[in-house]
Amino acid sequence: MAAFLTVALAGSCPDHLFVSQSNEVELTSDRVYIPDILVVRFEAAKSGRGKFPASDVVLAAEIVSPSTKGTDRVTKPTGYAHAGIPHFWLIETLNGLEITTFELNSETRSYEETGFFSGDDSIRVEQPWSIEIALASVRPRNL
Repeated sequence: MAAFLTVALAGSCPDHLFVSQSNEVELTSDRVYIPDILVVRFEAAKSGRGKFPASDVVLAAEIVSPSTKGTDRVTKPTGYAHAGIPHFWLIETLNGLEITTFELNSETRSYEETGFFSGDDSIRVEQPWSIEIALASVRPRNL
């Protein structure tokens, strides 16, 4: 699932950004998360460090796992928001593929939902860039 979505995002990603998977994101000096998919500033990706400060991350995405539901749905989004990451996507696979997109409210340091996509929908968002991805193109056959 992550690989399909990563490839789809990379296909439309503007040159100043870079799509990656499973890299460390340093939220604070003592807190590091590893999102399933992330989009970072290209200049940061060129460093080759594989670990990014939150200030270089523009989108973090988490695929909810049965064993880490609370972490994926609450703990990680809260951490990303407090660190100032502008966009977050939550990907659910329990009832088929469902993707909820969020944008950071910088005043409250919390995410506000900007879209919900499931079934035969296409993800359509304008931020962090104009993205349109048919869910059918990233849905694994077993979902």
